[in-house]
Amino acid sequence: MGTKSDEIVTMMRGNKSSIPSIIGTVTVFLILLFIYLNYTSSSEAQLSMKSLMPLYPYTRRKLIKHIDFKPDTFKQTVDPHFDFRRTTQELIDQQSSMYDKQMISIIRNYIIYQPTLEGYRLDNKYQFDVSGGQSAAVDNILRFKKDGFYVECCTTDGEKDSTSLFFERVRKWNGLVISPEPEKFTALQMKHRKAAIMNSCLSDSEHPVKKTITVKDKQTEIHCYPLYSIMAALERRTIDLFALDVGGIDELSIVKAIPFNKINIEILTVRFRGEIRHYKSEIQLYLESIGYDTVLKLIKEDDDSVHHLILKRRGSWITSIVFCVILTSVVSLFIYLYCKKRKSTISL
Repeated sequence: MGTKSDEIVTMMRGNKSSIPSIIGTVTVFLILLFIYLNYTSSSEAQLSMKSLMPLYPYTRRKLIKHIDFKPDTFKQTVDPHFDFRRTTQELIDQQSSMYDKQMISIIRNYIIYQPTLEGYRLDNKYQFDVSGGQSAAVDNILRFKKDGFYVECCTTDGEKDSTSLFFERVRKWNGLVISPEPEKFTALQMKHRKAAIMNSCLSDSEHPVKKTITVKDKQTEIHCYPLYSIMAALERRTIDLFALDVGGIDELSIVKAIPFNKINIEILTVRFRGEIRHYKSEIQLYLESIGYDTVLKLIKEDDDSVHHLILKRRGSWITSIVFCVILTSVVSLFIYLYCKKRKSTISL
């Protein structure tokens, strides 16, 4: 009889001492899993743009037909007697801050065009992805998110090579398309995008500037505004997709002028030129240094000097650690209750 009691006590002590070991093992496992997931999420894949095209082939007409949506509009107050061009030039000469309320008001009421509610006039209206694969990649990264917001700064007509058009038509995102070239902007207007549009460019400094661009041997002066001022004019602080394709203008300076601590940008896509197939560009190194991970580097087949970077904002380590602590606590509690229940069963 005494021998049986001793065996039960020994088993109970064994179960009691094994609890910390089990909890410790689970904790180590979760920490290793956390490190692995963060490492794999920041690893870079290099693909050709052609390899992504099968993700979204030409779609059926009936699928595209019913996905048009009514975009968000915003209130504008226009004073026909106010010379906003002269005031804008004065603010540029004064190098006014990107936080200047008068500048923000001018952008909202006189520079940005409202989204059109008319039907699309697209050249390829039954094609899902006209971006060469970027939209498909971003859509997968964002897990097919709906009702987001994008900003696309491009030198095209708003359709050809557009990364944002897919999200506007299929995922029903609102957004802004910025086009600096006058002829391309006119073509953009004719496309009837369900987005706000601007005939300007992004400033590469913390204040609005005037620049001269050359298109077909013709020089045109254009006003460039800080991204923060534009977002303040739209009363937005979050951008799910920021697509930058400015045709070889200094993309790095434009990106460096963005106050990432005041504008929340989830995904960036950047198109640029350079012989950097096997090493990182300056813009890639800069974005990674401020909290972004390069997810994909896409290379154009017929010109391997053309690169498209897709970068995702890195998750907060503090948030991840807190999540791991909570998960470990929950698992440990279940282990403790299980061992306690087993201990009671052995006692009986």
